[in-house]
Parts: sequence; structure tokens; C-alpha cells
Amino acid sequence: ETVGKHSNENAAMREIYRQLVEEEGLDPFEILVTIVDADSVMSRTYLSWAEASYKRQQDGRRLIYSGPINTYRNFGDGNILVQMMEVMRNNADIFYDPRQAYHPQSNYTLSLGLCAELGFWSVDSIPEDIHTAAKAMLNNFGSLTTVPIPPMISNDLVAGFRDRYVQAKRHQWAITEIAWYVALAQHQPLTFPGWAAAAAAEVARPGSFFNASAVLAGYIGSGWMTVYLVSHWATLPANVQMYFIAGVVAWLVSWATFWLCEAWVWSNLMPQFPIKKASTLNWIVLVGLSPILRLLAMFFFFVLPTFDVLVHAAFWGELSYVCAPKGDQQRGG
Repeated sequence: ETVGKHSNENAAMREIYRQLVEEEGLDPFEILVTIVDADSVMSRTYLSWAEASYKRQQDGRRLIYSGPINTYRNFGDGNILVQMMEVMRNNADIFYDPRQAYHPQSNYTLSLGLCAELGFWSVDSIPEDIHTAAKAMLNNFGSLTTVPIPPMISNDLVAGFRDRYVQAKRHQWAITEIAWYVALAQHQPLTFPGWAAAAAAEVARPGSFFNASAVLAGYIGSGWMTVYLVSHWATLPANVQMYFIAGVVAWLVSWATFWLCEAWVWSNLMPQFPIKKASTLNWIVLVGLSPILRLLAMFFFFVLPTFDVLVHAAFWGELSYVCAPKGDQQRGG
């Protein structure tokens, strides 16, 4: 992986624009460019889906097209906490909530004309995918601008615990986006409705500072409530006991649904990619201990890195781009 994905994209797209638009006179809105990471294995249908989705829109020129994130290419190499975190990330993105604004992650497609309208890529923004989507929303008066498409691009996960924590910190530099929104409100001639719609999408975005704070508060609150209810079970009114039991049943249903969906992904979608699979024993441990692993993975790879980078941004200010140690001998990297 090369340092500075955002600045590399910026230089490359400016050169492509110069050659194809300024020299050859082509329409930049008839040229689609696809951003992929260095370790990407693309679905054979990805590019055709992106083009078809572009043409299916009434006006697809100022939209972004993105398939679900997938980091299963070397799944069998991963530390079990890393595997749990990646399963949660991938599952949430494949079965996303359609009521929320969808955001591209790492790999996405947009027109060269939209690239130019956005000023190409911001060279000082580490979360280039989130930032590009945010600029596209503001360019469209705060509307939904990322179109989900079905085909996946498979990438490597970062296998080791320490390395994955470093990558998590890089992911969580995206919390600095909220400072960018505040600066826009002060220094850019934006109408309030358009700015507010885009800012609201950032507040609700999975991975944002507000989301991390809500997750931490939810863990503390639900943990305290569970301990209290269990320790005072004999003295609780019957209706409170029923509510608690109903909550446990609902959680069991959601747990089973989660893993059934994951089984469907592995049996129907993953065979198209050259995957390093986990052993049967690995899967038994992963599924069986998932209630505990889920809490630990979210703490070490989401909540803790979020507050780590928050302190860094508040007291040091300088952000550094860290390469994710990906690849293996099979890939030659």
C-alpha cells in the first residue's frame, strides 16, 4: 500500500482530466472512474453494475456508486478479535439500514465531471472516502448522493491485533469531519438547509464521534442494567421480569439472524473470490463466543481508537497517514 491515498488520487485524476477533457475534448460526465485499494479483488460484474446504475438514474452525473465493503480475502489469517470486527463491519454494510445515508468505504465509482466539481480530492483529508461523499452531498444540497450497488470488491483484513488497532486509528481520523462541518458553517457561503442535511448524515454515520459515544454509553447503560436486574431478580415485579425476558429473546433472535445472514454471504457471495478460509474450529469458537468477542472487538477497534485519535487531534493536531500492513505470500505482498 502506498502512503497518501487521497493525495495520490488527487494527482492522478487531475492528470486524467487534463488528458481526456482538456486535450481530447471528452465530456467528463461520460467518464466513470473507480477508486480501489491496492489489495482489491474485484467482482467480475462490478464495473458493469456501476455503469448500469449510472445510466439507470434520471441524472447520475453527480452521484457516487459503491458496493458493500468486504475484507474476507485473507480471513483465515486473522486474529479472532480482528475476525469478529470484520464480520460485524461487512455484515452491517451488506445488510445496511436503507433509512440512513449510505457511505462509500475504500472502493467506489463516480464521474470525472463530479471529481472536477468537487475540486478533486482533498490532499489533507485522511478519510478520503467519507470526505468525498460529504463534499458530494454538499454539492447536491445535502441530498443522498451514494448509490449502493450489489457487487463486492474483496480486500484483505489486517491480521494482527496491534496492526489492526493502528488501522482502526486511521479509520477513526474520520471523526475530524465534524470539525470540517463546523468550519464550513463559519467560512463557506452555504445555505443552512443544505449544510444541516449533510451535517446530520455525518452525526448519524456509523463510525462518527457521536456514534462511538452512543455505543460506549449503550454498553455502560445496558451492562449496568443487566447486572442490576439479575442481582435483584427475586424482588422485581412480574411485568419487569417479562420485559427483561422479552429483551433476551429479541437479542437471541437478532444473534441467530446475524449468523444466518453471514452464512448466506459465505455460501452465495464469497465463492467468486480466492478466499483464505478459517478452519471449522475457528468458526465454532467465533460463533460460540461472539457475544463476548463482539463487545471486546468494538471496544478495542472502535471505541478506544476513537477517543485515542480525539485526544491526539485535540492536543497534538498533526494527523499522520499510516499504511495498513496487508497482504501475504499468496498475494506476493
